[in-house]
Order: sequence, then C-alpha cells, then structure tokens
Amino acid sequence: MGEKIEQHENYIFYHIGNTPGLHGVGFIIKKCYSEYIQSFVGISERIAQLNITLPGYETISIIQIYAPTEMAPKDTKETFYEDLEKTLTSAHKKIVLMGDFNGQIGERLPNEDSILGHFSTGKRNDNGQRLLNLAQTHNLKILNSFFKKNRNRKWTWISPDGNVKNEIDFILSNKPQFFKDIKTINKLNFNTNHRMVRGAIYLNEIKKKRQYTKKGTPANQIPLPVPKDLLVTLKNNLPSNIISDDIQRKYNLLEKALQEVSRKLYTSKNKKDKIGDEARHLIETRKILLNNKNQNRIQITHLSKQINEKIRTHRKQIRNMTIQYHIEKSGGIKKALKELKENTSWIPSIKSKTTGMKETKRPEIMEIATAFYSKLYDDVDYTKTQYLREEDEEPILPILENEIRYATLSQKNYKAPGDDGITNEILKGCLDYTIKAFTNLYNDILTKEEIPQQWTFSNIILLHKKGDRTEINNYRPISLISNLYKIFSKVILNRISSALDENQPREQAGFRSDFSTMDHIHVVKQVIQKSNEYGKTYYLAFVDYSKAFDSLKHSYIWDALHSQGVHPKYIRIIKNIYKESTAAIQTERKGPAFKVKKGVRQGDPLSPKLFSAVLEHIFRKINWDAFGININGEKLNHLRFADDLILLNENHQGLKVMLTQLDRESKKAGLTMNLDKTKLMTNHIKTPISFYCYQIEYVDEYTYLGQIIAPENQMQKEINIRMGNAWKRFWSLKEVMKNPHIPLKDKAIVFNSCILPCLTYGAQTWALTEKQSIALRVCQNKMERSILNIKLRDKIKLTSIRSKTKVADVIHTVKKLKWNWVGHMIRNKKKKWTTDVTEWCPRDGKRKKGRQKTRWEDDIKKVAGITWQRKARNRETWKALGEAYAKGQADNVTDVEE
Repeated sequence: MGEKIEQHENYIFYHIGNTPGLHGVGFIIKKCYSEYIQSFVGISERIAQLNITLPGYETISIIQIYAPTEMAPKDTKETFYEDLEKTLTSAHKKIVLMGDFNGQIGERLPNEDSILGHFSTGKRNDNGQRLLNLAQTHNLKILNSFFKKNRNRKWTWISPDGNVKNEIDFILSNKPQFFKDIKTINKLNFNTNHRMVRGAIYLNEIKKKRQYTKKGTPANQIPLPVPKDLLVTLKNNLPSNIISDDIQRKYNLLEKALQEVSRKLYTSKNKKDKIGDEARHLIETRKILLNNKNQNRIQITHLSKQINEKIRTHRKQIRNMTIQYHIEKSGGIKKALKELKENTSWIPSIKSKTTGMKETKRPEIMEIATAFYSKLYDDVDYTKTQYLREEDEEPILPILENEIRYATLSQKNYKAPGDDGITNEILKGCLDYTIKAFTNLYNDILTKEEIPQQWTFSNIILLHKKGDRTEINNYRPISLISNLYKIFSKVILNRISSALDENQPREQAGFRSDFSTMDHIHVVKQVIQKSNEYGKTYYLAFVDYSKAFDSLKHSYIWDALHSQGVHPKYIRIIKNIYKESTAAIQTERKGPAFKVKKGVRQGDPLSPKLFSAVLEHIFRKINWDAFGININGEKLNHLRFADDLILLNENHQGLKVMLTQLDRESKKAGLTMNLDKTKLMTNHIKTPISFYCYQIEYVDEYTYLGQIIAPENQMQKEINIRMGNAWKRFWSLKEVMKNPHIPLKDKAIVFNSCILPCLTYGAQTWALTEKQSIALRVCQNKMERSILNIKLRDKIKLTSIRSKTKVADVIHTVKKLKWNWVGHMIRNKKKKWTTDVTEWCPRDGKRKKGRQKTRWEDDIKKVAGITWQRKARNRETWKALGEAYAKGQADNVTDVEE
C-alpha cells in the first residue's frame, strides 16, 4: 500500500492509496500547524486518520474517508464500514469524521434529533442509512444538517449532465461546539463534479515565529552572485563589529551579519512559476465561465482539459530546460534533480525497541529516535582527558588567507547548512569581503583554543540506507554542522593530513589519495586466483563493525592522534570541540539535545581521518607477524578500506587467534564486531570457528566493496549484477533517456557518466570471456535501441545506431579502464599490495594439471607479451599498446625480450 508524508514549501501532504486516479485519501495541512501533528495513520486506501493537538484543544482525531458508491457490492461496503468502526473505536475522544460518503441521508425522522439537525436534504438511500447507523452508534452529529443554508448551497455533487444534484459529502463530529460553520464553496476555480465542504472551527491564533533564514532551503533557490549593495553593506559593517577580544561575541557578530545577507537574498528570490502564462490565462477565462456553470458546462470541461495539458506542458518544459542545463554544465543530472525536488519525506513510522510495535505518533517517533541515539552516543567510561601545553611545544604558523580561501572554495554546493542556515553559496559569494574577518577569527581560535558554542552542537538528520524503513537501525545519522566550522575544520585537516597519511600502512586504502577500492578488490581476487591455481589454502574473514563511526571512544581518538605525530595544539582544539559536544535529532521537528560522549560526527571533514587514525592505533597494538599469507617473503594478513576489514591466513587456527586479538583491541576503542554480518570464506575444509559461543558463518560468496568475492570464479554472476544495476540506473533516468525533447548529445553525456560506470564498475579487476563480453555489448545495444525507441524487429544496423547515439562502447571502455589502471599500478612508486600480489608467484605451491582457468592477466599478455610488467613501466610504450589492446590485437612490434 502506497503511503507517504511529504513536506512541501508551505504545506504537509499525507496520502495513502494503491489505485492512482481511482481510490486514495489524504490530508493537506498548512506548514505552520506541522508542530501540532501527533500522527498520521493509514487504515486503507479509503480511510486515513490524522491526530492533531491544536492550540486550545486536546488531541483531535480527524478521519478522512472515501466510501464505496451506492452500486458497489455489499461485501465491499461491509468491509469499509467494519474498518471505519474499528478506526472510530480506537480514535481519540474528540472525533471529526469527514469525506465522500456516496450516500444521501434525507430529511430527519423522529428520534434522529441526536444525530441530525433541521436542515438535512435529499432522499435517503442504503449508504445514507449506513452512515446514520454509524453516527448513532458513535454519538456523532452530521454537522451539515445543523447549519441553515439556501437549498442551492447544500448540494455537494452534480451529475455529468447537470440534472441531478445531491448532498453526499459530510462532516461529522462528537464535539459540534468546536464548529462555527459548515458550508460548501460554490465557485472553486477547478473542474470537478463535487463542491468542497468547508468546516470552520474556533481556534486560537498561532503566532508566527520570526526566522533569519528558512531552514532546509535548497541553496539553488538563493540568487547568486550576491548583489553588490549587500556586499558593500557587509564590508562596511564587519570592521566595526569584529573589533573584540571575546571569540564568542566576535563569532556571533560575524554569524549574524552573514545570516542577514542570507535572509535578504532569500526574501528577494523569485518564486518558481508552476503553471505558466498560457494556463494562467485559461484559468481566468474559466473563472468567468463558472459564474454561469450550468450553461457553460461543456466549455468548462473542454477548458479544464486544456488547462491541465498546458500546466503539464509548462512543467515538463521547465524540467527539461533545468535537466539540459545541468547535463551540459556538469555532465550529470544530480544537481538538476535536487533543484527540481519539490518536497522532502517524513519518516512515517518507527518500531519501538521496547514493545516492538510500530509507532506512527510524531512525538513517539522523535522519542524513539532520541532515545536510540542518546544511548548510542553515551559512554559510561567517559572521562575528560587533559592534554596540557608542553613546555617545549613547537609553535605553529598562523592561518593564512589562502588556506581559508582554498577550504571555502572546496566546499560543495547544494548541501544542507547547519543550525545557522548559512550555506556554502553564501560563504563563497561573500568570501572577498569576509576573508579578513575569518582569518582574524580563526587565528584567535587557534591561539586561545576557545571554541564558539555553536560549533559544539549539531542537528542529526536520519537518512534511510536499506531494509525495513520502520527499523531505526536502518538509518544513517548525518550531522548538520555549521559551514563556518567546516571551513575551519578543513584548514586543520589540510594541516594534519600529511602526518596522518604518513602513519597509514599500505593495508589501509580508505580516505587516502592515490588509493581506491580497486586496489583491495584486485588484491583479494589475485590471492584467490593464484591460491586456487597453485593449490594454496586460504581462510578469509570479512569483519563488520556495529555502528563503527558512532562508537569510537573519544579518549582513544586523542591517544591515536598523539601517537601518530599530530601537533598537540591541533589535538587540544579538536578535543575542545568534542568535549562539550551536544546534538539533537531533527525530523520535521527538533528533538531535545543530548550529550555526545563517543563517536565522530558523520558530516565533519575531520571524521574520516580520525577514524583511520583510530584503526591504525588498534592494529599497532596487535602483533600478526606470524600470521597471514606469504607474498614474496612478506605477510599479507589483513586489508582495510575505512571500516571494511578482511583478515587473511593460511589456516583456520590462526584466523581465530587474529579475530580474538582484533576483537579485544577494538573493544578498547569502542568498536564491537557484528557477528551476524561477519563472514568466513575458504577454499579448504570449512572448520567451524566459534566466537563468544557464536559460530561464524562460512559463505560461498561475499560482496566486498561492490564486487563479488568467491573461491570459484563468479565472473558471469558479477556481469549479470552489473547489467542489472545498469538497467536500474537506466530506468531511474527514464525522464532523460526516454525524453524526446532532450537532445541525443545530452543523453550520451548522461549515459557515459551515469549508466556506463554502473555497467563497468570493477572492470580493472575482471578477466572476461568472449561470452561475457558479448553479454555486455548486447546489454548496451538494447539500451541504445531503447534511447532511440527502435525495436529489434526494425533490423537497423548497430553501426547506424551508434552513429546517432555516439555513446562510448562498453567493451572499449572496459579494456581502456583495465589497461590504464594496470599501467598506473605498475608505475606507482608507492608501496602497495596490488603490485606485490600481481608479481606474486607461489613457488611453494603446485599447479594443477590440465588447462588453467582464465586468469586476470591473460588478455594483457596476448597484447603485451610475457614482459608486460616491464613494458608497463614505460608510459609511452604502454600508451602505444593501449589502442591495440582495446581493439584486441596482439603486440607484433614490441613483443620481444628486452
């Protein structure tokens, strides 16, 4: 059943239903009332419930319905009224029931004065009697009948021919004193055979809060560049405002000045035209015709169709222009889709950790999320470690304007701001006028080691990862931090990165320049390939940590940084940011703040490097010299890519010891292994390995960094997954790829930048057979025919199709990716396991008899010969061979012993 809560610019839209255009109910609530919403409850595609606590009232259950028609089968009606009975029984004491009941209640009969007033109309039918019985059972009054109106103002439905008018839409309540009036809206400028029924209630006025900026406003809505007059005002205000020795006051003034610029820019922005001039003109024409609706019925119907078509056409044109602009500007459509997005979704429900029941009440959802993350970020062993200034501490250089400029310009656009609402676009647009103030402020912070209070707080938004949306564990917490802090954080990061990177071993490929996922995927595949070929035994453990980034002990972070040569001043500054750290969960409302005593903030530029430093600190306390797989005299015992770990050993006994030692040291840092997701793999006997009375599962395949790892060659399955992912991506981009108004050149850009990478991810580590190459090419051919709307039976030559689409060939791309990566890997002067494992030949092993399975390097040898590694070290030679490799030709020129 489709159910969604959408937050638009000015309203909240809840809807539920399965059958578009036929069934479905929902609510539209002004945004100013959003904080009063208690819960949305979807009963069926005919019944929905809103629980809301309005000012001056206790919680009211508003139930919206769409009843079956009079001619509907009896069992359909029975089911509907049974569901409605249950809903009313479980609702709050104060109830409002409204909707299209598809029934006529007729005039009041004796003994019906408790549910009907003097002013009911029509001739009672079966649906009307069912409604009256329901009202009698639950003490509901049909309020339409209690307010005297002209008979022509009572009907709510008119037949298509205009001859029959009935009152079938009603508002019922057990608290009639809430309502000032019930009436139909006669001249709604919309083509429908229903008239809207409006119920007015007594309500205390809601005082609107003043805001400097509109939180969550997409950055692309702010007109840039910043107007000159605003920049001049900002420049004139800053020097006099920022003369202060107090860091907090100085920061507050700078923040306020930037918020004022942001507010003025936001209020001056032009609203998007969502209907267009043509539709607007037709709507005005229809408004005139509605004054005499009966005589102009046919014209109104025809005009309404035209209006709908014009609006759809206008919206499509706007979308097409925006998409085309961003494709040609950036080569993708991510920014376009972000700009065109008109709403955000609420979390509809969350399971309670205590009861296991699904909660739809908004305060309870917030309470569950806050309780979960406040517990996650709590640390019973938390102590405030003191790092005092050392007497012989080496002084550090002051922050330069160029450092701030580089950090600011490297910030990404279209990102959500922190609690201050200051976007990266504003900071970039005002940079020339604020950089001196920033430099002064940041150097004061660096010197005094005092942190503005705003930097210690973050709003945590929850992004669904995968799996059940009602499980709080399936959401990733992202900290929305002030962009003013992120710039400072990047300056510090740029200063300490070299020290941290120098301490990272070649086993760690995450968050490092010149390393990628391909490095570790290649290493694991080569170990498996060569171990199988030479009869070598291996045992692998794929280790998964529970909430790794959210579990790190802060004291362990400081120790890790100190042991890896980070300047003590930088450690103290980072520590001061974290020691007073607080956060609050932000959904459609903000929850209560809680202390953050462990974990790193996901969204902070420093966090990835801090995590890598902690992981390195853990491994430095473990001695695994006796464990691992012998690679040319060196032991390969583990690989790390951020928190994705693989342990490698030649037997299961050693692997168990490694797991035990890793678990012991990891717990000291706050990391706990998730034994349900930690898996084992071997090409030998699957000897059970128990861990805390839990037997870790052996698997025949495992998806590591997006690629299948398996003892047996699973290349065909990997290709099938690549093709499936590529098709998913293709159809997710249907608005571009199947749109006749988007030029083919732009479709080719999107195909090459968005779809082809899905099809070729991991190609650097592939060993393709001819059959698999054909499958990839067929997949691409189908996509190209789909782009051009050509069928296979049209028998159009592939060369003709390619001459029109001009997309990159998948096989040529696969070979080019592999060839270029191989050359880069061999020539890379950094010591990596990729090169060592590629050159590895297990001399102590024994090759199996007969023809060997396809090896990763076989296709390279066909072109470059057995001395391919030597040739790869010469960039020009390797580049010259690249085209021959892509075309599948052998090297007849250079394939000689050098």
